Amino acid sequence: MKGSPGVTTAALALAARWPDGEPIVVEADPAGGDLTARFRLPTTPGVVSLAAAARRHPSAELLFEHSQRLPGGLPVVVGPVAAEQAHAALDVLAQRGLRALRAAARSPETAVLVDVGRLDAASPALPLVRGADALVVMTRPRADELSHVAAMMESVSTWTRTPGLVLIGDGHSRAEVEHELG
Repeated sequence: MKGSPGVTTAALALAARWPDGEPIVVEADPAGGDLTARFRLPTTPGVVSLAAAARRHPSAELLFEHSQRLPGGLPVVVGPVAAEQAHAALDVLAQRGLRALRAAARSPETAVLVDVGRLDAASPALPLVRGADALVVMTRPRADELSHVAAMMESVSTWTRTPGLVLIGDGHSRAEVEHELG
């Protein structure tokens, strides 16, 4: 089910204001992508074609070869709308495409921002997160959503060296959030 609090929008905004080089956003949400509908883009090239190509030849150039440009020029690798297709493509990327993503991310001219939607230990996008330079968890400051973040706090520290938390919208105060998350 969709419902991450502005993750795709935040990834696009961050990439649009990236200070150096050319950022690229990869829409790797297992629940399905939003960018094709939001910007009326074709579904190909995108994550599905990237996953297929990564099976044969994982290279840094693949990311840009399977990207499209948003109005304003930001390159994005769009995810499929259907969750089933997104899961299948992410399974392949997790097995065969990590080298291509990491190669692109190692380039000093490129920043790779990956939108993985709702993240948990069973997500097919988790291998894309492991070893990332940073992970930003976004949530609303409400008890129901914070309880999910609290439950995964220990795991998050094993997924990346630099986890961060961004609170979106109204709800608990910072002190209440700190208390809730321990």
